[in-house]
Amino acid sequence: MHGAMSRVAADAARAGGALLAMDLTLIDGVPTPSTLVVFRPTVPSTAAEVADGLRGTPDVEVAEGATGPIVRWVTVQSSPEFDGVQAVEQLKAEYWLDPGDGHGLYHAVFTSPLVSLRDALVDLYDVMVSSVSTAPEEPGIVRARPAAST
Repeated sequence: MHGAMSRVAADAARAGGALLAMDLTLIDGVPTPSTLVVFRPTVPSTAAEVADGLRGTPDVEVAEGATGPIVRWVTVQSSPEFDGVQAVEQLKAEYWLDPGDGHGLYHAVFTSPLVSLRDALVDLYDVMVSSVSTAPEEPGIVRARPAAST
């Protein structure tokens, strides 16, 4: 397992990933795995450019976030074969947003093999992404904001 995780981390770094997170949470004893890789692309430079480039693509939505527009694209695709493990379908939710730190976009890519939990996982990812903002007291440091209570 350690070798597989190291390879995933190396692949993410090679692709320009600035952050890799893996979640192996148990809910009622059932594993609910997800991964997150965050990139800082130089092109496109705005969420509006991403939205324009994806215009007409199914399952693309644009919402207003704390620091501007957030573009979301949700797909189901086959994972690559990995260390002899057969490819499986996986949920992929991609988000582009500008956290307002002066360094351009974040491209956050969540994946999970739990395609049957698509709606619940996308709701969770939406909350996570919509909580991103720049802390005004520390320019350039991006922190999660507490979710608004309902």
